[in-house]
Amino acid sequence: MIEFVKRTLTGMVIVGAIVGSVLAGKLFFAALLCIVWICCCIETLRLYSLRTSPLYGFLCILYITNGLGSLYLLYEYMGMYGILGFWVLIWILDIFAYITGSLWGQHKLFPKISPSKTWEGAIGGGVLAMLWGYVWKLWFLPDTGSWEWVLLSVSVIVAGMAGDLLESAVKRKAGVKDSGKFLPGHGGMLDRFDSALLAAPVALIICFILNLFSDGILFA
Repeated sequence: MIEFVKRTLTGMVIVGAIVGSVLAGKLFFAALLCIVWICCCIETLRLYSLRTSPLYGFLCILYITNGLGSLYLLYEYMGMYGILGFWVLIWILDIFAYITGSLWGQHKLFPKISPSKTWEGAIGGGVLAMLWGYVWKLWFLPDTGSWEWVLLSVSVIVAGMAGDLLESAVKRKAGVKDSGKFLPGHGGMLDRFDSALLAAPVALIICFILNLFSDGILFA
């Protein structure tokens, strides 16, 4: 119960920080991303010392930099409601994958990488993220085409799951459960941004492709 309370409170602080920085403007969002980058790099260096695993540590930092940089570019391209819609997909996926997996999960997704994740959790989280994401599009992005948003949502959800599994593989290689202890109830900063680090560059690519072939307004 105590762990649940810590996890919930920390999650509310994280959501508040991200939403607040987005609403405050690009400069504040960029500042938040810089703080996240520093924390993620520190965690990476603790997992993989540049002295013992220089190449692996460098690649991890490059991956983090690319993911956070893509998040800022998404904000530039999608605008305030667009980037918040991206986070809605990531958060609903994470929350309901955990809930549905805990309640009904029986079939392991990738037991060698992450024993706690199940197919039921992945499907439940993905479907509910799609539904809530589409509601967001109807309310705040009415000029964005439906099929464009669905394609973008599916890409973000699949990439988000893959990013979560990738970070689990990194932690398993390092022999640790969490990337750090910076966030009570959640572990490290990498544990909270793992899905977004891969989903953001994928979403950016999808937006670029859609912009080439779409005649309408993607984001306003």
